[in-house]
Amino acid sequence: MNAATSHITVGVQNVINEGLAAATSVNVRGTLNVNREKGKFIGSFAAYGYLKDPADKHKLIIDEYAAMVVRTIFQLKMEGYSQQAIANYLSSEGVLPPAAYKQQQGLKYQSGFQAVGDNIAWSPVAVRAILENPIYIGTLVQGKRGTPNYKIKQMKLRSKEDWCVVEKNHAP
Repeated sequence: MNAATSHITVGVQNVINEGLAAATSVNVRGTLNVNREKGKFIGSFAAYGYLKDPADKHKLIIDEYAAMVVRTIFQLKMEGYSQQAIANYLSSEGVLPPAAYKQQQGLKYQSGFQAVGDNIAWSPVAVRAILENPIYIGTLVQGKRGTPNYKIKQMKLRSKEDWCVVEKNHAP
């Protein structure tokens, strides 16, 4: 085989590999979309207050301790407490914020909301995130972000019409 033939062979092999990668990406995306539409949870970590069912990792079950904290947050909000007041109350009671709680449970969870050093406290942003998340009324919302194709790694927020929303999916 001479050098010209070698370059042609490499070029053809690259085209074949590219086609395989594209086909695999389409298949994986299709499977994820079908699972989302069926109400199967496909995230890495369940929302605070929930756990992945050990028998079925695509099903959410209630984490009783964290669910008690979530109920307290909603109760305090209904009583007129501000998000800052709720955060202060939870911190003063020694309740770990969501990221710290997940880490305490042995999960390798990382978030932009994590406190630095020994200053582990609830923030009003974390409280608002819980109050505004439809997961706490039993609605599973997935597919909010994604990449346009397998070549682009940058995640982008999708339009609301493209989100997969399954109501009455799990225990509120």
